Amino acid sequence: MGKTNVIKVAGAAIGVLSFLQVPVSALEVNSTTIGNNESSAQSILITREIKDVSYAVTNTFKYAISAVDTNPAAVTNLPKSAEISFSGAMPDENKQVKASTTVDFSGVGFSSVGDYKFMIRENGTNSTTRYPMNKDQYYVYAYVRYELDENSRPTGNLVATLAAQVLKNDEGDKMEAAAYEAAAVNSYIEVRNEVAGDLADPNKYFKYKVDLSKFPATEERYVVSGQDESIVYNGETITPATELVSGTAENYVYLKHGQTARIGQSGELFQVPISYQYKVSIQPEDGYASTLDGIEVLETDEKLTLAIPGPNAKTSTKEKFAAANTTLGVNTKNAENAGAVLTGVASRTWPIAVMILVGGMICAVFAYSAKERKE
Repeated sequence: MGKTNVIKVAGAAIGVLSFLQVPVSALEVNSTTIGNNESSAQSILITREIKDVSYAVTNTFKYAISAVDTNPAAVTNLPKSAEISFSGAMPDENKQVKASTTVDFSGVGFSSVGDYKFMIRENGTNSTTRYPMNKDQYYVYAYVRYELDENSRPTGNLVATLAAQVLKNDEGDKMEAAAYEAAAVNSYIEVRNEVAGDLADPNKYFKYKVDLSKFPATEERYVVSGQDESIVYNGETITPATELVSGTAENYVYLKHGQTARIGQSGELFQVPISYQYKVSIQPEDGYASTLDGIEVLETDEKLTLAIPGPNAKTSTKEKFAAANTTLGVNTKNAENAGAVLTGVASRTWPIAVMILVGGMICAVFAYSAKERKE
């Protein structure tokens, strides 16, 4: 078991708070000693201590937990509240009573690396007269980084280190505990299809291969949406897959003009891990010139999935996400690339060209016939 990050709430009956952190052998602040607590490095322990009492204490203190606005990105599953209850607690020989609660951060979803900050404040009490709320603010920090493998490459996991502020109102040093694997908010992959050109069929389906063979885990399934339930491709009726499988290159989606296949998202569930490599390729079709992401290729370079940007992310961050997680296929068919006879001639001028061509042929035949009669 790892050491718990401990936040200490100490004070007299009027509720003076003081937050402390372990692991340490012992700390003494405001005549309060805190020792190691065998638990998890993914949690924060809040202890409420009331001094100078000579009677049984019955009261519930409530706490609000919130993320500050300057965090690198939004988080999910942050515990928003906590309570510490005294139920007829008798004071000890020093006229003190105390109780604790644990706030578990193991399920918090971080979508990006960076330094995160969370505020804890007391926001409720049963008796505002006997046990008034404390107005000070206290902070917990999560330092989120990519987990690296033995070759210093990201594994797709995020690792967070928790730290609690020793003093109130963000003063003094912060003391860190052991790192733990954060619950990373995952991502999704998109494949978009468009057609262009005056001979392009908007109802024609194009076949895309999504290569997930470099995903570390195999046989993981990622939901895919955005395709028609049943299609006809090259004369064959096909039911497109509703899930793609990691560890294989043989994953296919079928799209017509304007459709987008999204892989790894179902409602609010983001299933594709971040920092995973994949490739997208398109099956060539007769008469169509295809591009992927604006380049005349049939297969993209390897892409690395990024986390979904937060609502307040910079434009550059959103653009990087789009480039990494989205592939746009454009399939063009017109007279120039479809093998038409009238290559390079505008459609509105073709009757004149045909008339000139036919007229020339008539003149040639007439001249040949006249020459035969003369001879």
